[in-house]
Amino acid sequence: MGNYIFFMKTIKKRSDCPISCTLDVFGDKWSFLIIRDLLFRKESTYGDFLKSAEGIATNILATRLVTLEENKIILIKFMNFLIFRDFSIIFMNF
Repeated sequence: MGNYIFFMKTIKKRSDCPISCTLDVFGDKWSFLIIRDLLFRKESTYGDFLKSAEGIATNILATRLVTLEENKIILIKFMNFLIFRDFSIIFMNF
């Protein structure tokens, strides 16, 4: 098993409306494409996401991955404390 690091950052919400909160996390195409790649294409590394046909920029990819992790949508696994190794989707039971 790899090491797991959890970064907690307060996300400013526009309101308490569930739809508004969802848009705060998934309000752009890149977040949806990252989730798509994790679920359906089994891509799980930073390099995999960069190779996507949509051509996401490195700065946008990094920002979206951190946002998804902060909102507990994905889990970032580290090989060591400085290098990204793998990303995985978190399934929650409600």
